[in-house]
Amino acid sequence: MEYKIIHQFRQNGGNSNLLSALEASTREVLRIADLGEDRVFFRAIVGHASVGGIELVREHIIVPLLSAKNLSVQWVVGIDFNSRPKDTINALNALIGEFGARLGKRLDIRIFSSNGQKKSSIMHTKMYWVGVCSEGRGERCAFEQHRAFIGSSNLSVGGLVENREIGVRIELSEKDKRGIRELETVWKDYARSDKCHSLNEKGFYARFERRGGGKHTDWKGNHPKHKKHAKQFARN
Repeated sequence: MEYKIIHQFRQNGGNSNLLSALEASTREVLRIADLGEDRVFFRAIVGHASVGGIELVREHIIVPLLSAKNLSVQWVVGIDFNSRPKDTINALNALIGEFGARLGKRLDIRIFSSNGQKKSSIMHTKMYWVGVCSEGRGERCAFEQHRAFIGSSNLSVGGLVENREIGVRIELSEKDKRGIRELETVWKDYARSDKCHSLNEKGFYARFERRGGGKHTDWKGNHPKHKKHAKQFARN
């Protein structure tokens, strides 16, 4: 296991940020993977997501990963229905509309809601996980490479690029079975929670609207703040 601190602190022209680190790890996974056979995945557990953050990750992480035949994208996103998060829900649904036919059940976006619970139980997690697992080379997943990012960054333009944030990138291989199991446990704790519901789940939008989320409408992906920061990121 290896690790590196990701210090997102823009000073003296520095441009280190989580999005750059995620993009570099994506390129590394694609470089070492057998894109026709290996299982490649991108998982995220975040307490908050914004339209601009979703679009940045779509452009810089998901679209490049589509070159892998067996790609899966699985997210758990925290939602506070009291904040009327219509734009975030629509942006997540737009990902399903764009990539759902290609990825099928391998695209799974879930909403984690703590509404009605004590404030101390509000979801505040931030983890991003890119990995490759080679099956069929003897034992299951005989070859693995994982890059997990754990820190303070939400899935937003600020969290990915703009804000002052800190986190750690953890690199794991097939030799690090314990670390991989611990990451899997974290993922299952959220994804299988009774507070977690798939956007594809029957009746989701009816419950969403009843909780004050607002009417579901299509999202056009033209968020002005994203456009501004996407241009800045492209220049760095």
